[in-house]
Amino acid sequence: MARPDRRDTPHHRTGAAVAAHTVVLSLLLLVCLPVLGTAQAPDAPEGDEAPEGPDRGGFTLLTTIGFAIQKDAKLKGAGLDGTNIGVAGLNLGIGGFVTDQVALLLRFSGMTADIGPTLQTSGFFGPSLQYWPSDRWSIEAGIGGGFSDIDNVSNDGGLGLLVAVGRTVFNSGSHNLHVGLEYVPVFTDPKMVHGFGLVFGWQLL
Repeated sequence: MARPDRRDTPHHRTGAAVAAHTVVLSLLLLVCLPVLGTAQAPDAPEGDEAPEGPDRGGFTLLTTIGFAIQKDAKLKGAGLDGTNIGVAGLNLGIGGFVTDQVALLLRFSGMTADIGPTLQTSGFFGPSLQYWPSDRWSIEAGIGGGFSDIDNVSNDGGLGLLVAVGRTVFNSGSHNLHVGLEYVPVFTDPKMVHGFGLVFGWQLL
């Protein structure tokens, strides 16, 4: 009897549909939000002070969600695709600004992908440093714990890293909306798991 193709199951079709919708939503956000963010307010009358930049200071809260690509070479040995599309988030960060340009955060960044017969989740948890070189751009890096979990199959852990960059598309006082990229490598044995996220986020500055 021919072995059924596990990639043609309702579970896989549902996961593929979710991933497709996530891709479309992420692309729409990337196209529309920068337009909103670059919209200019009417010129202020002469003599008025220029508007201030974002209000960064004290407590900060960050959350992002979007589209992910997860790459795991170990899956090829099991007869599965090593690169899969999925969802990034819901990712979180909580901490505080130590200066108006530097914040310390406790961060979680995770990604989930449909690998055919089941789901794989990988991610990072640990401290990170966020730096704002300008009012529009932020850069973030963290080192901590990493994990890779395949439902009902394996659960691996190791060193995890976080590298992220964000571009502000809208700001109102302490509320900041941005689009960005998050890269999360997890050093599992014997090979690494790589997670790439294209995300939309909100941060309380």
